[in-house]
Amino acid sequence: MSTERRGEPVLSDPDTLKTRLSQPFWPVEHKSLALIILAVLVAATLRSVRLMSLFPVLVDEAIYLRWAEIIQHRHVWYISLLDAKPPLIYWLYAALRYIFPHDPLFGNRLVSVIAGTLCTVVLYRIAFLCAGYRAGLITAFLYAALPFGVLYDRIAYVDSVVNLCGACLVYVSLRSFGGQTLSWRNSLTTGLVLGISLFIKTTILLFALSPLVIGIYLYRRGLRSLSPHLAVIYAVAAIFPLWSKLAIPPGPTFSVSNTLLHHTDFFTPPEILLHHPLMNLSINAPLFAGYTAAYIGYSALVVILAAITALLIFRRYLPIVIFLTCSIPLWGATVFLEYFPSRYVFPVAWPLLLLIGCAASIPFRRPALHYAIYAAATIVFVGMIVKNIQILHAPELALQERDADEFLGPGPYSGSGVLDAIKLLRTEAQSGPITILTDPWWGPPTDTVFAYLNEVNGTRVYEAWWLQLDGKYPLVPAGKMPVWRSQYERIADSDVDFSQLPRLYYVTDTNYYTPEDIHISSPAARLIRRFPKTGGQDFIDVYRLN
Repeated sequence: MSTERRGEPVLSDPDTLKTRLSQPFWPVEHKSLALIILAVLVAATLRSVRLMSLFPVLVDEAIYLRWAEIIQHRHVWYISLLDAKPPLIYWLYAALRYIFPHDPLFGNRLVSVIAGTLCTVVLYRIAFLCAGYRAGLITAFLYAALPFGVLYDRIAYVDSVVNLCGACLVYVSLRSFGGQTLSWRNSLTTGLVLGISLFIKTTILLFALSPLVIGIYLYRRGLRSLSPHLAVIYAVAAIFPLWSKLAIPPGPTFSVSNTLLHHTDFFTPPEILLHHPLMNLSINAPLFAGYTAAYIGYSALVVILAAITALLIFRRYLPIVIFLTCSIPLWGATVFLEYFPSRYVFPVAWPLLLLIGCAASIPFRRPALHYAIYAAATIVFVGMIVKNIQILHAPELALQERDADEFLGPGPYSGSGVLDAIKLLRTEAQSGPITILTDPWWGPPTDTVFAYLNEVNGTRVYEAWWLQLDGKYPLVPAGKMPVWRSQYERIADSDVDFSQLPRLYYVTDTNYYTPEDIHISSPAARLIRRFPKTGGQDFIDVYRLN
C-alpha cells in the first residue's frame, strides 16, 4: 500500500520518484494486487464485448487488412509507406493472418484490445511513480472504464497501439530521469521506445517531447550531464523515420505525403494562417468539445479541474507536467489541422485521468476531503460505465455525431454488409475456385474482399481498374487485360482473359455503381444478392458475370 500518511512532510517530486522506482512493479500485498488485476479484467471485458458486432469493417481497417494481405502473399514489406504510414504494425497484422486465416479482422481488433488492456497496467505504474498505490489503482480503474478507450481499443485503427506507446514513452522517461543517476542503458531504451513508436505510427509525435520535458523537470539541477542523454534518445529515435524514408517501394505516392506528418494537406498552410489564425480553431474547438462530452464527460472535467487545483496547492507538479507535455501539442493541432477526427484526441486523454488519480493520493489533513475526492472519482467511474453501456447497446446514439456517421453511416467509409457478402462468396467457392472483380477504390468492399478471399482455396480477386478510365468500358473486357499487383502499387502484374473464366463474380457498393450502371456496362450480369447497408438506402451488391 501507499507509504503516505497524514502529517508527513511533502517531498519533492524527484525525491519521491527515486524511492518509488526502487519498489516492485506490482503491489506486494495480495489484496492490492487483486484490485489491480480486477481493473485489468474490467478493461479487457469492456473492450471485448461485441468486438465484431458493434461496428462493421471500417475504411482504415479495410485498408490495413489489405496491406497485411499484400505483405503475406507478395512480401511487399513496406507497402504502407506508399501512403506515408510506417510499416511495423502491418507486419504484425500480416503475421496474425496465419493465426486467424478465416477472420483476419478479428486478429487485428484483438491487437487493439490487448493494447488497451496493457495500457491500463502501464498507467497504473505511471500513477504509482507519481503519487503512490492509490493513485495507480484509481487511474487504472478510470482508464479501464474510459469510453474513449472502449471505443478505440476495439477497432483496428492503430490508435490504441499509439496510446500504449505514448504511455510507455512517459514511463521509460520517468525511469530514465527519475533514478539516482543517469544511465546510458535507460537512455537507449527510451530512444528505442520512441523510435519503434515512430515505426508504428507517427501520431506518437504528440508524445515526442515527453523525454525532453520530463528530463528537464526531474534533472533540472544537472542539465549539463542531461544533454548528452537527450541527444542519444532523439538520435536513436531518428533512425526509424529515416528507415521509413529510405524504404518506400516502387509505386505512386501522393504529392502531399510526408514521412513524419503523413499528409501535409491535413494542415493549413502558414501563409493562410497568418491572415486567418482562428479559421481551424472555430471548427475544431466545437469538435473537441463534442469528443470530450461524448467520451470523457463533463462531470469528469469538473473533477479534473478540482484535481489540478489540489495538485497545485500541494505542489504535486509531476502529473501536471506530464499532462501539459502530452496535451499542448494537441492544442496546437486544433489550430493547424484542417482534418481533426476524434482518434487524434484519444491518445492524450489518459493524462486527464492521471490528474484525478494523483489528486486522490494527496494526504489531506481533513478526512472529509479524502471522502470527497474518492466520491468524485467514483461518480466519474460510474458515469463512464453508464456511457459504455450506451455505446455497447446503441452506438448510433451514443457516439459523437461525426463518429456515428463515419462508423455507422450508409456511405462508402462504412463497410456494413461486406462481411455478409464475403460469406456468400465463400459458399459459392465451396464447389470450386471462383474469380472476383471489384472496384479500384481504397477501403471496403474492395480491400476487405481481397483480405478475406484472395488466394484462398484457389479464389482470385482483381481490381477492375478499367472502370476508372474515361469512356464506357465493359465490366468484362473482351480478350486479355493487364491486371495490377495491387491498387496501391499500380504496377502491371500479368494478363488475364476474364471473358474465358468459368465462374466470374463482381462485388460493388451502390455508392460507386448502381444496378443501372452495371446493366449498361455488362448487360449479362446477374444480381444474385444484395446486402443492405446501415439506413437501407445503399447496398453491397454481388453479381454473377457469366
